[in-house]
Amino acid sequence: MTKHGLADDIDYLREENAWLRAILFDRAKYLPLEWRLRSGHETVIMAALMAATGILRYEYVGRLMYPTGNEPSNLKATVNQVIHRIRGKILPFDIHIVTHQSVGYSLQPNGKEIAAVWLEKQTLKQPIDC
Repeated sequence: MTKHGLADDIDYLREENAWLRAILFDRAKYLPLEWRLRSGHETVIMAALMAATGILRYEYVGRLMYPTGNEPSNLKATVNQVIHRIRGKILPFDIHIVTHQSVGYSLQPNGKEIAAVWLEKQTLKQPIDC
């Protein structure tokens, strides 16, 4: 295995770890109803963005959306559409998703803190549909 392959494996494991932490970590299990995230794709991607320690890669977002592997042929366009919908729903709460061209997505630097405030103050909760 080349050094580049090892680095990719490490990145994949970091992203997978972040996603698993989002599932296990109590505060990330529930998202505010005010955000109006409806589909399982929207909620699981937002939870992964909140838990990620870096950039959530396009390929990993695709695996979150289609864990069994039956993704559409235009996966990148489908991922972009879902990210676009999430952006529109969380923008009023001053949470922004940053696109890293040809790499993936992340929340803006203070996005996790803003999201954490919403998680703390919410009274109605919506379980993440994985």
